[in-house]
Amino acid sequence: MELLQNQIIPAVQQLDGVELRDIWFQQDGCPAHNTLIVREYLANIFPDKWIGTHGPIRWPARSPDLSPNDFFYWGYLKTSIYGHNNTRPQNLEELREKIFEVSNNITPLMLSNVRNSFYNRLGYCLAKGGGLFEHELH
Repeated sequence: MELLQNQIIPAVQQLDGVELRDIWFQQDGCPAHNTLIVREYLANIFPDKWIGTHGPIRWPARSPDLSPNDFFYWGYLKTSIYGHNNTRPQNLEELREKIFEVSNNITPLMLSNVRNSFYNRLGYCLAKGGGLFEHELH
């Protein structure tokens, strides 16, 4: 809850040209993310516009082909931190610093591409009646 309240929401509010009322928030299935206090907070910040296990728009905890964290972010972090020519972090603090550095270098264009990919993935999902489709992506 603290991360959500004190870091994520303030960071989103600081984005140029972005209003919270225009945001759809997707939550994962982690039990801590689905506590009553978190759900009530999300319902207040994103009324009828948050997606999660117990949200107004119910979503399974594991849908990697439709979760930007799974189809973009984790792979981007892993490649950027542990990729071929990168010096690997030697301890937890270095890893934490590298995660912040890499995350802060995500550009608006990259996020636009992620959004476009998400919409394409939604189309595939609809065409497959909710079934698996990632093998069909180009």
